[in-house]
Amino acid sequence: MHSGPAASKGSARKQADKQADTSARRSRSAAAAGSSPSSPGSSPGAPQSLRRQLAESKKMDALGQLGGGVAHDFNNLLMIITGNVQVLKRLGEQNPRVRRAIDAIETAAQRGADLTRQLLTFSRRQQLDPQIVEIGERIAAVRGILGSTLDGNDLVIDIAPDAWPVSVDIGEFENALVNLAVNARDAMPNGGTVTVCARNVRLDRSDRYPGGDYLALSFADTGVGIPKTVVERVFDPFFTTKPPGKGTGLGLSQVHGFVHQAGGSVTIASTLGRGTTLTMYLPRAAPQPARGQALSRRTGTVLLVEDNPDVADASAVLLEQLGYAVHWVPDGRAALAQIEGGSYDLVVSDVVMPGHPDGVALARLIRQRRPHLPVLLATGYGEAARDAGRDFTILHKPYAMQELSRSIAKVMAAAG
Repeated sequence: MHSGPAASKGSARKQADKQADTSARRSRSAAAAGSSPSSPGSSPGAPQSLRRQLAESKKMDALGQLGGGVAHDFNNLLMIITGNVQVLKRLGEQNPRVRRAIDAIETAAQRGADLTRQLLTFSRRQQLDPQIVEIGERIAAVRGILGSTLDGNDLVIDIAPDAWPVSVDIGEFENALVNLAVNARDAMPNGGTVTVCARNVRLDRSDRYPGGDYLALSFADTGVGIPKTVVERVFDPFFTTKPPGKGTGLGLSQVHGFVHQAGGSVTIASTLGRGTTLTMYLPRAAPQPARGQALSRRTGTVLLVEDNPDVADASAVLLEQLGYAVHWVPDGRAALAQIEGGSYDLVVSDVVMPGHPDGVALARLIRQRRPHLPVLLATGYGEAARDAGRDFTILHKPYAMQELSRSIAKVMAAAG
């Protein structure tokens, strides 16, 4: 890998200031919402209720900022690990003991990536990334988490063998399932059973549904049930019947938001003393095409723009294994100079970088000056690329070679 001059990392303070501004705007919006006639703050105890809600909102936002910042740096560390694992695999492929150790490192890195994704989902700084999934496989993947969340209550999984695939953001989907498990656990103080069931349904057009094929995914508990007067409010943000300190009132509102973002709808039915069933109706997705294990070899030169030299080394390893020659520069300004004076087949750029332009601004400048030069953006922090997601392909760190290969194929095809 050829490299340009080193660059120091200096975007953390800028990102923190941006997050602080976002937090302030959210707090002002929450205060405005609390003064409306339909808000929880309009009850006789409005001032105290509103203060509690604002305090909770600020706490959640502060935790979100902390979680998002930690996840960003952690994803860069994981990118270094996953990239160098590919090198170790080549060196240790003839030694079974070394290969097992390498596989263990790779598995641990993947678990770390899953953890940071969940952290970003909690912080609401994860760019939505809908993927076509088989519901049975996803439920099986989180069954252990659901079981531990239910804390000794029985868990029954009943997924139809012909269950249709759906298109969802995996992090949001798993977060919704955990929120439902927490609610079910708290609704069964004396123990009980939770049944997760998935069935294919065809719904007629109505005010609630546009009509068509849906996967009905229900989450049923045998708990105390919810009074009819309360059922109507369970999806309201900050509404909770739990004692102070036992719930934020955001769990079911997250479920509601997730389902509607996925193009579906959600219903809830409850009987006092018998339990509650919440059903998510998710639109059927077209079957996902089979993905071969073989990676197509490519040729050409990639301009890699990354301010962290260790992350750049790890990324270059993956690109070189795909067949590319790689030239590295540490910032957007150096990248523009290279593009003016050199010939490249692809630009792969980090998003959050010191100085100007950052990755998104760089991609837009390249599109203006060299409209046929493909650009792939990579980031470990979803909020930084949220606005660019509609215009450019975003690759989330840490990524594996398969993900990199698919993303490159996508941007190459789009560039013609």
